[in-house]
Amino acid sequence: WRDIGKQMEAVAIPAQGSVGDVSGPIVPINTVYFIPVDGHDQALVLAAWLNSTPVRRYTNALGEHAAGGFRRFFAWLTELLPMPDALALALRDPQSWEACLGIDPDLRALLQHSKLLHGSSGHLPKTSLLAVDDAVDKLYEHTRVERGLL
Repeated sequence: WRDIGKQMEAVAIPAQGSVGDVSGPIVPINTVYFIPVDGHDQALVLAAWLNSTPVRRYTNALGEHAAGGFRRFFAWLTELLPMPDALALALRDPQSWEACLGIDPDLRALLQHSKLLHGSSGHLPKTSLLAVDDAVDKLYEHTRVERGLL
């Protein structure tokens, strides 16, 4: 995720990329933060969670104010995020990932819709955005009332 913005915006970046005939590691030109994971699918799920409405509301509430309505999303802020138990367990190691993905439909939904969102070219499918929020709400076990408050 980048350190400054109007809202939290995360993306799953592959370890390697290519431009034309040149391949190598991807190096962002602006200040960003990385969370290392074991595989790209895990990165996709983590990005979906960070981009969900519940997480964005939390980060917007606590993010340091910057000029022009921007917020600063420092590492300490994401360390404070309450991660759903199923997601924390799934990200623990490759074996946990496979087991959790096999039994948790909400993690599978995050993966599926994050792939769609990462594959879109500028236009984000609203149904996928809503599906991500729904899956995250279920992982947090939010009630309908709690969902309405977010």
